[in-house]
Amino acid sequence: MRVLIVGAGIAGLATARALQLKRISFDIIETRPELPKGGAGIFLLGNATRALSELGLLERITPFASQILQQRIFSQGGWLLNEVSTRDVWGESGPCLALARKDLVNVLYQSLESKSVGFDRRIEDVTFSDSHAAVRFSDGNSLNYDLVIAADGTGSALRRFITQSRPVSLDIVCWRLVTENTRDIKAWTAALGRSRTLLGIPIGPSGLYIYGDCRAHLFTDDSVFAMKAIFVDFKGPVGSIVRDLPQTTSIESMLLKEVPATWSNLPNLVLIGDAAHASSPSMAQGAGMALEDAVVLADIIASRPYSQVIARRFQERRAQRIAWVQQQARRRDSLRNASSLVRNAVIRTFGTKLYKNAYSPLALPLVEPFG
Repeated sequence: MRVLIVGAGIAGLATARALQLKRISFDIIETRPELPKGGAGIFLLGNATRALSELGLLERITPFASQILQQRIFSQGGWLLNEVSTRDVWGESGPCLALARKDLVNVLYQSLESKSVGFDRRIEDVTFSDSHAAVRFSDGNSLNYDLVIAADGTGSALRRFITQSRPVSLDIVCWRLVTENTRDIKAWTAALGRSRTLLGIPIGPSGLYIYGDCRAHLFTDDSVFAMKAIFVDFKGPVGSIVRDLPQTTSIESMLLKEVPATWSNLPNLVLIGDAAHASSPSMAQGAGMALEDAVVLADIIASRPYSQVIARRFQERRAQRIAWVQQQARRRDSLRNASSLVRNAVIRTFGTKLYKNAYSPLALPLVEPFG
């Protein structure tokens, strides 16, 4: 088969790696002039590291990562509401790791034998037929492909061939940054306030990935000053680190969006990763689902090298798992935006049970029935 991968983020690079392991040839293009560097940090739960292991890359990312053994949730006032051991759910799947997103992207890229990503290259036109996809590129070249894999993110240009619906705003704006771990935080540590969430995760020997979000109407701008103002009344170690952030700290912000699961009805187009099913980060499954997509899709292509059945088989293998993640993410967002009294009582009483209920199905191997 001749395969084109559109997008060289986590989903696209992981798919390229998976196809390479199956000895399936591919081209991969990226509209940006270099590898994506955004996102600051990333938290990989056990299903994500299991997928990396299947790609032969787990040992390569370990030197860049911190292993996360506990996840702790505090109230805005600094009271511990819940603590879970990640090994209780993910022990048979893989370690829970945190690292800089750019390090994960670089490991994926360096694993490719050819390193032949077509940077600063885009699709000018594409025509899908029953037998192939005819693609015209921005450099004037035209090629036919048996399969096009859209891994071009939430704003996917190829999704329009499947649906005219647009990504849905979650009415949440987030900040992301990496700073020094001056409070020696060891665990995944979240603090919840009304319509606001603050999270700190250690990465590397001395770094701390900080994620904060709030409802869109509370957001003013993406400055450090504005972030400090939003979380000024948050107690605990993460809150104190945010209050002490230098004004020169590099920070990213974005309006969060969901892409309701989108499955291709064309025989030679498949959507993966955020292009197919971007979700709220509440489940920390963006990278996990993208990595799983890559492993599953490569397996389907290798075992069923006929483009007419690949998209349908991919949906059959992935639909339930994706639906579960998006459903659970919506429920988590609803809970954390509830009143402090209700939210804190639920997490204090049922937090561990809710964690296990949400994640235990994802800890099952990909080859087993979901649920």
